[in-house]
Amino acid sequence: MSRNEFFYVSPSQCPLEHENAIGQPLLLRDEEHRHLFKVLRHQAGDQIFVTSGDGRTFDCEISAIEKQRSILTIQNVIMEMGEPQFKVTIAQAIPKLNRFEWFLEKAVEIGASEIWPMQTQYTELFPNKLKSERWQKILLAAMKQCGRSQLPAMQELRTFEEILSATNQFDITFIAHAPVPGNAITWSSQAEIPQVKSALLLIGPEGGFSEDELEKAIASGYRFLHLGPTRLRSETAGLVAAALLLNQLDNR
Repeated sequence: MSRNEFFYVSPSQCPLEHENAIGQPLLLRDEEHRHLFKVLRHQAGDQIFVTSGDGRTFDCEISAIEKQRSILTIQNVIMEMGEPQFKVTIAQAIPKLNRFEWFLEKAVEIGASEIWPMQTQYTELFPNKLKSERWQKILLAAMKQCGRSQLPAMQELRTFEEILSATNQFDITFIAHAPVPGNAITWSSQAEIPQVKSALLLIGPEGGFSEDELEKAIASGYRFLHLGPTRLRSETAGLVAAALLLNQLDNR
Protein backbone atom coordinates (compact mmCIF):
# COMPACT_ATOMS: atom_id res chain seq x y z
CA MET A 1 0.00 0.00 0.00
CA SER A 2 1.30 3.47 -0.89
CA ARG A 3 0.01 6.67 0.71
CA ASN A 4 2.79 9.07 -0.31
CA GLU A 5 3.71 9.55 3.35
CA PHE A 6 7.04 11.05 4.33
CA PHE A 7 9.34 10.08 7.16
CA TYR A 8 12.69 11.51 8.24
CA VAL A 9 16.09 9.90 8.67
CA SER A 10 19.11 12.11 9.41
CA PRO A 11 21.69 12.37 6.60
CA SER A 12 24.28 10.59 8.74
CA GLN A 13 22.06 7.49 8.82
CA CYS A 14 21.53 7.42 5.02
CA PRO A 15 23.81 6.00 2.29
CA LEU A 16 26.67 8.37 1.57
CA GLU A 17 26.43 7.98 -2.22
CA HIS A 18 22.88 8.14 -3.50
CA GLU A 19 23.92 6.67 -6.84
CA ASN A 20 24.59 3.32 -5.11
CA ALA A 21 21.74 3.49 -2.62
CA ILE A 22 19.19 1.28 -4.42
CA GLY A 23 18.75 -1.98 -2.56
CA GLN A 24 20.37 -0.70 0.61
CA PRO A 25 18.49 -0.68 3.94
CA LEU A 26 17.19 2.32 5.88
CA LEU A 27 16.10 2.14 9.51
CA LEU A 28 13.34 4.10 11.20
CA ARG A 29 13.68 4.38 14.96
CA ASP A 30 12.09 6.17 17.90
CA GLU A 31 9.27 8.56 16.99
CA GLU A 32 9.46 7.90 13.24
CA HIS A 33 9.15 4.15 13.85
CA ARG A 34 6.29 4.58 16.32
CA HIS A 35 4.41 6.86 13.95
CA LEU A 36 4.74 4.39 11.07
CA PHE A 37 3.76 1.33 13.12
CA LYS A 38 1.40 2.45 15.87
CA VAL A 39 -0.27 5.51 14.36
CA LEU A 40 -0.42 4.78 10.64
CA ARG A 41 -0.55 0.99 11.01
CA HIS A 42 1.81 0.28 8.15
CA GLN A 43 2.81 -3.26 7.34
CA ALA A 44 5.66 -4.99 5.53
CA GLY A 45 5.31 -4.46 1.79
CA ASP A 46 3.92 -0.93 2.04
CA GLN A 47 5.59 1.88 0.09
CA ILE A 48 6.67 5.11 1.79
CA PHE A 49 9.02 8.03 1.20
CA VAL A 50 11.93 8.93 3.46
CA THR A 51 13.65 12.29 3.27
CA SER A 52 17.01 13.15 4.78
CA GLY A 53 16.38 16.90 4.59
CA ASP A 54 19.43 17.49 2.38
CA GLY A 55 17.68 17.27 -0.98
CA ARG A 56 17.36 13.47 -1.15
CA THR A 57 14.10 11.53 -1.04
CA PHE A 58 14.22 7.75 -0.81
CA ASP A 59 11.36 5.74 -2.31
CA CYS A 60 11.23 2.73 0.01
CA GLU A 61 9.44 -0.51 0.66
CA ILE A 62 8.92 -1.63 4.23
CA SER A 63 10.82 -4.92 4.59
CA ALA A 64 10.10 -5.65 8.25
CA ILE A 65 8.64 -3.98 11.33
CA GLU A 66 10.28 -4.93 14.60
CA LYS A 67 9.66 -3.79 18.16
CA GLN A 68 12.23 -0.99 18.17
CA ARG A 69 12.67 -0.25 14.48
CA SER A 70 11.28 -0.45 10.97
CA ILE A 71 13.54 -1.86 8.26
CA LEU A 72 13.14 -0.32 4.81
CA THR A 73 14.67 -1.14 1.44
CA ILE A 74 15.54 1.74 -0.90
CA GLN A 75 14.01 1.30 -4.35
CA ASN A 76 14.77 4.69 -5.85
CA VAL A 77 16.42 8.01 -4.98
CA ILE A 78 14.77 11.27 -6.08
CA MET A 79 16.77 14.49 -5.92
CA GLU A 80 15.20 17.82 -4.95
CA MET A 81 11.69 16.39 -4.74
CA GLY A 82 9.16 19.14 -3.99
CA GLU A 83 11.80 21.88 -4.20
CA PRO A 84 11.54 25.09 -6.24
CA GLN A 85 14.52 26.01 -8.37
CA PHE A 86 14.30 29.60 -7.20
CA LYS A 87 15.55 30.02 -3.62
CA VAL A 88 13.85 32.55 -1.33
CA THR A 89 15.35 33.43 2.04
CA ILE A 90 12.91 35.25 4.33
CA ALA A 91 14.35 37.61 6.95
CA GLN A 92 11.34 37.92 9.26
CA ALA A 93 11.05 40.29 12.20
CA ILE A 94 9.79 38.08 15.02
CA PRO A 95 6.16 38.81 15.94
CA LYS A 96 4.46 37.21 18.94
CA LEU A 97 6.00 33.78 19.35
CA ASN A 98 2.84 31.80 18.61
CA ARG A 99 2.38 33.77 15.39
CA PHE A 100 6.02 33.19 14.47
CA GLU A 101 5.59 29.45 14.87
CA TRP A 102 2.58 29.56 12.55
CA PHE A 103 4.69 31.52 10.07
CA LEU A 104 7.49 28.92 10.22
CA GLU A 105 5.14 26.09 9.33
CA LYS A 106 3.58 27.95 6.41
CA ALA A 107 6.92 29.27 5.12
CA VAL A 108 8.09 25.68 4.72
CA GLU A 109 4.86 24.75 2.95
CA ILE A 110 5.13 27.49 0.34
CA GLY A 111 8.79 26.67 -0.43
CA ALA A 112 11.06 29.04 1.50
CA SER A 113 14.70 27.91 1.46
CA GLU A 114 15.95 29.68 4.57
CA ILE A 115 14.45 31.66 7.43
CA TRP A 116 16.43 34.38 9.21
CA PRO A 117 14.82 35.73 12.41
CA MET A 118 15.45 39.46 12.40
CA GLN A 119 15.57 42.14 15.08
CA THR A 120 14.69 45.62 13.85
CA GLN A 121 14.31 48.95 15.61
CA TYR A 122 10.61 48.35 16.26
CA THR A 123 10.75 44.60 16.94
CA GLU A 124 9.23 43.59 20.26
CA LEU A 125 11.54 40.72 21.15
CA PHE A 126 11.96 38.58 24.23
CA PRO A 127 15.34 36.83 23.80
CA ASN A 128 14.84 34.56 26.82
CA LYS A 129 11.79 33.06 25.14
CA LEU A 130 13.35 32.08 21.81
CA LYS A 131 12.72 28.38 21.28
CA SER A 132 15.19 27.26 18.62
CA GLU A 133 14.81 23.54 19.35
CA ARG A 134 11.02 23.73 19.19
CA TRP A 135 11.20 25.76 15.98
CA GLN A 136 13.45 23.14 14.39
CA LYS A 137 10.83 20.48 15.15
CA ILE A 138 8.16 22.63 13.52
CA LEU A 139 10.27 22.99 10.37
CA LEU A 140 10.91 19.25 10.24
CA ALA A 141 7.24 18.33 10.68
CA ALA A 142 6.19 20.82 7.99
CA MET A 143 8.83 19.48 5.56
CA LYS A 144 7.44 15.95 5.90
CA GLN A 145 3.82 17.09 5.75
CA CYS A 146 4.21 18.96 2.46
CA GLY A 147 6.53 16.44 0.77
CA ARG A 148 9.70 18.48 0.53
CA SER A 149 13.19 16.98 0.44
CA GLN A 150 15.12 19.99 1.72
CA LEU A 151 14.86 21.13 5.33
CA PRO A 152 14.88 24.95 5.32
CA ALA A 153 17.80 26.36 7.26
CA MET A 154 16.94 28.29 10.42
CA GLN A 155 19.59 30.87 11.21
CA GLU A 156 20.41 32.60 14.48
CA LEU A 157 18.76 35.90 15.33
CA ARG A 158 20.35 38.78 13.42
CA THR A 159 19.95 42.53 13.51
CA PHE A 160 18.67 44.46 10.51
CA GLU A 161 22.18 45.78 9.87
CA GLU A 162 23.71 42.29 10.00
CA ILE A 163 21.18 41.03 7.46
CA LEU A 164 21.71 44.04 5.23
CA SER A 165 25.42 43.22 5.12
CA ALA A 166 24.53 39.82 3.58
CA THR A 167 22.88 41.44 0.55
CA ASN A 168 25.67 40.47 -1.86
CA GLN A 169 25.02 36.76 -1.19
CA PHE A 170 21.82 36.94 -3.27
CA ASP A 171 20.98 37.65 -6.90
CA ILE A 172 18.16 40.03 -5.99
CA THR A 173 16.82 41.58 -2.78
CA PHE A 174 13.34 42.74 -1.74
CA ILE A 175 11.69 44.51 1.14
CA ALA A 176 7.97 44.70 1.96
CA HIS A 177 6.82 47.98 3.48
CA ALA A 178 3.82 50.28 3.11
CA PRO A 179 3.75 52.99 2.09
CA VAL A 180 6.59 52.67 -0.41
CA PRO A 181 9.00 55.64 -0.14
CA GLY A 182 8.95 57.92 -3.13
CA ASN A 183 12.63 57.42 -3.93
CA ALA A 184 12.45 53.61 -3.78
CA ILE A 185 12.71 51.03 -6.57
CA THR A 186 9.39 49.19 -6.75
CA TRP A 187 8.59 45.72 -8.11
CA SER A 188 5.30 43.99 -8.75
CA SER A 189 4.08 40.81 -10.41
CA GLN A 190 3.77 42.78 -13.66
CA ALA A 191 7.44 43.74 -13.62
CA GLU A 192 9.93 42.26 -16.02
CA ILE A 193 11.20 39.01 -14.53
CA PRO A 194 15.00 38.91 -14.21
CA GLN A 195 16.95 35.69 -14.65
CA VAL A 196 17.90 35.09 -11.04
CA LYS A 197 18.19 32.04 -8.80
CA SER A 198 18.08 33.45 -5.27
CA ALA A 199 16.44 36.28 -3.35
CA LEU A 200 16.54 37.79 0.12
CA LEU A 201 13.21 39.14 1.36
CA LEU A 202 12.96 41.51 4.36
CA ILE A 203 9.73 41.60 6.38
CA GLY A 204 9.39 44.09 9.21
CA PRO A 205 7.46 44.00 12.49
CA GLU A 206 3.89 45.23 13.08
CA GLY A 207 5.20 48.78 13.41
CA GLY A 208 7.08 48.55 10.12
CA PHE A 209 10.65 49.55 9.40
CA SER A 210 12.08 52.80 10.73
CA GLU A 211 12.92 55.67 8.41
CA ASP A 212 16.62 54.98 8.91
CA GLU A 213 16.18 51.29 8.01
CA LEU A 214 14.20 52.18 4.90
CA GLU A 215 16.89 54.58 3.72
CA LYS A 216 19.58 51.96 4.27
CA ALA A 217 17.56 49.43 2.25
CA ILE A 218 17.09 51.93 -0.58
CA ALA A 219 20.82 52.73 -0.59
CA SER A 220 21.55 48.99 -0.80
CA GLY A 221 19.37 48.57 -3.89
CA TYR A 222 16.43 46.71 -2.36
CA ARG A 223 13.25 46.55 -4.44
CA PHE A 224 10.03 47.38 -2.60
CA LEU A 225 7.09 45.02 -2.95
CA HIS A 226 3.48 46.18 -3.13
CA LEU A 227 1.26 43.57 -1.49
CA GLY A 228 -2.17 45.05 -2.15
CA PRO A 229 -4.50 47.63 -0.64
CA THR A 230 -4.99 46.04 2.78
CA ARG A 231 -2.61 46.21 5.73
CA LEU A 232 -1.25 42.75 6.47
CA ARG A 233 0.06 41.32 9.70
CA SER A 234 3.84 40.88 9.69
CA GLU A 235 3.78 37.09 9.39
CA THR A 236 1.06 37.23 6.71
CA ALA A 237 3.09 39.74 4.69
CA GLY A 238 6.09 37.40 4.77
CA LEU A 239 4.09 34.52 3.32
CA VAL A 240 2.29 36.60 0.70
CA ALA A 241 5.52 38.22 -0.49
CA ALA A 242 7.45 34.95 -0.62
CA ALA A 243 4.62 33.20 -2.48
CA LEU A 244 4.50 36.08 -4.97
CA LEU A 245 8.24 35.84 -5.66
CA LEU A 246 8.19 32.06 -5.99
CA ASN A 247 5.24 32.21 -8.37
CA GLN A 248 6.92 34.79 -10.59
CA LEU A 249 10.59 33.81 -10.40
CA ASP A 250 10.65 30.03 -10.09
CA ASN A 251 11.61 28.62 -13.50
CA ARG A 252 10.31 25.09 -13.01
